[in-house]
Amino acid sequence: MTLKLSSKEIRLRLSPGDIERLSLHPHISESIVIGDQTFSFQLEYKKEIKLSMAQFLKGQILISVPESDFLSWINNAEIEFEFELNDNLIVQVEKDLKPKRGA
Repeated sequence: MTLKLSSKEIRLRLSPGDIERLSLHPHISESIVIGDQTFSFQLEYKKEIKLSMAQFLKGQILISVPESDFLSWINNAEIEFEFELNDNLIVQVEKDLKPKRGA
């Protein structure tokens, strides 16, 4: 999973392996160590939520989406889904259907 940030957008790109893991487990995460601090980002789906949301807590970006919406998306041909927070931030999740270079 890769992360791209800008002042108006959070974009997560999921590899075929990420999608496969998410079809079996309700979350996936990545971490980056910078000096003595860790920055992480996680995508999860939950049965108990009705609306997608994003949070930043303790050095982690957490993207949460409703389970039914997410599982439907990973099993269909749509490449991306997105939602908007507070009329100023777009969160986009997309499938990267190309195999990794050099793999």
